[in-house]
Order: sequence, then structure tokens, then C-alpha cells
Amino acid sequence: ATGSWQVDLVENPDILASIIPLKTTQYVLGFAAETQQVLEHATQKLEHKQLDAILANQVGKPGTGFNAEENEATLLRPHQQAVHFNKQSKHDLALQVWQEILKNQK
Repeated sequence: ATGSWQVDLVENPDILASIIPLKTTQYVLGFAAETQQVLEHATQKLEHKQLDAILANQVGKPGTGFNAEENEATLLRPHQQAVHFNKQSKHDLALQVWQEILKNQK
């Protein structure tokens, strides 16, 4: 087939922005997949969206992120020290993030 194709794109709604006003006792963790200035952009999202925490990682880094079995990330929370998680399986990373969040909820 020959001819031209056109794809119309629409902006996705900001899901986090829509759930924050509904928050009562829930813990809201956002995710920031960034290509550059990872911690700076994630911190801005954390503050702007009024999240309890945000997990930031750099995309495009070989061997981590999308289309990879492993990842590394940094957990940011208001008024707390950032916690970096070294490269590991995504399952183990998720477990470590969960344990870090739980230990600070007591």
C-alpha cells in the first residue's frame, strides 16, 4: 500500500494530579522515568504533585529500565534523605522500595 499516514496524538490525563485531591490516608508513590537531571526533575514532581514519595530512574541507560531485567532507582520523600537502590532485578528493587517505605511508616 502506498500513500501517507497520519497519527493524531492526544495528551494523557495526569493520573496523579487527579487522585491527590481524593487522598485521605493513602500513601501516594509516583514514578519519574527521566532522561536527564533525574533527581532535579523528580524533586520538582514530588513537590508539585504533593506526593508522599517518588521513585526516580534514568531511562536510556544500558542494562536498566525499559526492556531490561534490572533497574536502579532513587526514592525521594519530603524532608528525608534520598535513598538510592543499586542495580538489581526489578523484583528485588520493588521489594526494597516497599520495605523502605514501610519502615518509615511506624
